[in-house]
Amino acid sequence: METARLTKDLVDLLKTRGREVEFNLGETVIEEGKEADKVYIIEKGYVNVLKRDPMGNQVLVGTAGPGSIIGEAGIFMDTDRTATVRAVSDVKALSFNKEEFLQAISELPQLSYYIISVLVRRLSHLNNRLVNAVNSKLMVIIGNYILDVLNDMDEISLDVSAVSFETGIDQEKIIMTISNFARAGVVGDLEIEERLHEESGVKKYFAKFKVVPSRLKTYIKTISSVNL
Repeated sequence: METARLTKDLVDLLKTRGREVEFNLGETVIEEGKEADKVYIIEKGYVNVLKRDPMGNQVLVGTAGPGSIIGEAGIFMDTDRTATVRAVSDVKALSFNKEEFLQAISELPQLSYYIISVLVRRLSHLNNRLVNAVNSKLMVIIGNYILDVLNDMDEISLDVSAVSFETGIDQEKIIMTISNFARAGVVGDLEIEERLHEESGVKKYFAKFKVVPSRLKTYIKTISSVNL
């Protein structure tokens, strides 16, 4: 959840446009999948933002406190609730229906600016998560490939073009992934060698490095559970 907050003066101004509501500790403010019919601005207290993963488990994705707006995504996108919001303390909030909230945005430039800044930060955060997820998937694929070809060795020399052919991953991305393993301390003594095929003039790359299989397995398991 975004770290920026509405100022107290703006929250006080909005009190004349919304209705004050209260939620007790543990009470659900918003439920994922339900109709998005209200927006809340927290005056006092804190909430957790939870989302269901593919296995149906609720995962904590953020928190929100005084000055935060919650529930606006469903209003703007005209969709059902995209997450569950649950009070982790007693909470006092301002409640707005869709028409009231959109009118407040049209009449209060400060509120419009806040909404835009929140959406920009969320988009940036989403882009970063997507990049991390793609990089993590590459590391899992290449890591498992390395484990498959080790054959009880602790040192390996990979023909990167052959790995690219077998996995369908660009050579540059394979080199980047192995380099990431080296930066993480999962592989050691990494050497990247570039060779030019005399007849075709095509560049080929070879990666030579040392591996501790148990360490690589643990690393793959960790990034799989955290990022994928």
